[in-house]
Amino acid sequence: MAVATEPFAGFAAEDFAVFSIEGFEGRMAALRGHLRPRLVAMADALAPALGDALGVTLYPHVAAHLRRTVNPPPETWAAFGPDRRRYKAYAHYAVGIDGQGAWFFLVLKDEALADRQALSRALGGRTLGAVLRTLPDELVVRTDGGEHAVHDRRALAGDRERLLRKGDAQWGVGRRVGAGSQALASAAGVQRTALETFTALAPVWRALPSSPWRIGAR
Repeated sequence: MAVATEPFAGFAAEDFAVFSIEGFEGRMAALRGHLRPRLVAMADALAPALGDALGVTLYPHVAAHLRRTVNPPPETWAAFGPDRRRYKAYAHYAVGIDGQGAWFFLVLKDEALADRQALSRALGGRTLGAVLRTLPDELVVRTDGGEHAVHDRRALAGDRERLLRKGDAQWGVGRRVGAGSQALASAAGVQRTALETFTALAPVWRALPSSPWRIGAR
């Protein structure tokens, strides 16, 4: 991961404005030269705080978008996973940023096959259903088809099938925060939001095969 050049002090208007830049070259230059170093600084500070709060080791990974050559990314993120070398193959926490604000999610990407299969089975079971019902009302579920309330049973039933599909699909649960929120304007606010959200989501990750509480750090 790249080395942070200065301490993270929260997100500012120019960070969100990166995603209004038209064209691949211009947006990628702003992502790599301005936003990614800030996410590196944020991730480097947040990873040990997450570890202390949750009692596990989580390694930071900041998206580089190396496979993109045409369409500029509509968002970017820092991920926190149980493996030092990679993160997409496992459920992981992520703090992302786009033109509307920031998001704090537990994410399962397409590559996390074992976790996706386990979650698909668990969504129909009583244990995970009970866990989801304890989550704060303001949390949302995000899929490649859009977002829905975390307590929307009909939508969750549809998610069971979606999780078994192959392709560029993902499932996530967490919190969105608008660009104008004071929670994003300082490093302390971002860290507080991340810790509160990820602590609430820990029981969901504990139910999955990649649970860092179950397997320990790789």
